[in-house]
Amino acid sequence: MKLLHIELESGVPIPPRSYSRLTRPHSRVNIRYPWSEMDVSDSFFVPLPEGRHMRQHQVNLQVAAKMSSRSHKGRKYVTRIAQKLGKKGVRVWRIK
Repeated sequence: MKLLHIELESGVPIPPRSYSRLTRPHSRVNIRYPWSEMDVSDSFFVPLPEGRHMRQHQVNLQVAAKMSSRSHKGRKYVTRIAQKLGKKGVRVWRIK
């Protein structure tokens, strides 16, 4: 299992909701997300792992964000399918 480094970013605008889907087989990656380092309006981008379905990738990040908000009371997050440097993935913003 490979470890993926996640870069924290500020000032990236949240796009409107999109319900488009991509279909690819599942793969596993061990990731540590920077929840405790995030301020309101910070975001990070998680590229779509090879062979993973985009919607399932987004749902996994939504679940991870929900679990994080339980240990970091009062925080809220939003996810959107996005691109960074031509690579598709999911971006997570802290909104509260």
